[in-house]
Amino acid sequence: MTPETWCVERLGVVFTAEGGSGVIPANSWKACRDLGSTVEGGRIALAVGDGGSVAAIALAGERADGSLHLEVVRHAAGTGWVVEAAKAGVADYGPLLVDPKSPTMALLADLEKAGVEVEELATGDVTKACAELQLDVKECRARHLDQPELNAAVAGVAIRTVGEAWVFSAKASTVDVSPLLAVTLAGHGARVAGSVDPMSQIF
Repeated sequence: MTPETWCVERLGVVFTAEGGSGVIPANSWKACRDLGSTVEGGRIALAVGDGGSVAAIALAGERADGSLHLEVVRHAAGTGWVVEAAKAGVADYGPLLVDPKSPTMALLADLEKAGVEVEELATGDVTKACAELQLDVKECRARHLDQPELNAAVAGVAIRTVGEAWVFSAKASTVDVSPLLAVTLAGHGARVAGSVDPMSQIF
């Protein structure tokens, strides 16, 4: 089963003709595909879907060539698995990045109780993270593994405004976008830790 077929049959995604439109253009996303992409270090992040129905943990890190590696480490129903998975990830990659004003807030107490170190991003950091990810893809400075769940999130994501900025919106989107939200937060953390700063090329 191809990734596209998986998305259609399992996630209900309707793929349109590839082009340069959309929040994350399909042709740009396809150009960033690299099945052999790896990274030695990076940051991890957690995103939880509405009502805790699903969650995703993702890894992002700067590659030797300067591009950003994006990978969904785990994506599964519910949140009962998250604490143990987060423990393992934090041991290798440092504090878990989260958006405390998202559904992830419901797990913060459990993570703290379990001793999982968490780094909460401010709203301004979240909006910047979304713009950074979008620009990285458009400029082909990101690399992904063609994972079906991430492809589906990219294909169906919508945005909502936050003041004069915007963020990827779970409620406005047509599919589960927790994989995209997770790689977005992880990507921001990787940029802060490394030298990648796509926004510096705009201002």
